[in-house]
Amino acid sequence: MKYQHLARAALLPLLAALLLPACGGGGGGGPAPDDTVTIAASADPAAGGNITGAGDYAQGDTVTLTATPNPSHAFVDWRENGATVSTRAAYAFTAAADRDGGLSIHRNAAVP
Repeated sequence: MKYQHLARAALLPLLAALLLPACGGGGGGGPAPDDTVTIAASADPAAGGNITGAGDYAQGDTVTLTATPNPSHAFVDWRENGATVSTRAAYAFTAAADRDGGLSIHRNAAVP
């Protein structure tokens, strides 16, 4: 009987360690920060081709956008805010913040 309070005292920290992570950890009381970034891309002109790789990513993930021009167009470059950021059809970068890049494709004069 005299050691029963010690058993309860030892059990309480164990229960806290098991239950607190399941209910949010108890640190600060608010929701976890949102570490998701949105990567958006579009072709210019819209009929110029297709883009894969846009979407939501965790901060720090590697993003690869890939441009596939339609037969009557040719890939030119990836631009963000009017500045060229890559001249390769597959453009890889680290997801750090929301980005909205535009794909530049021009009509290929050799293809009718």
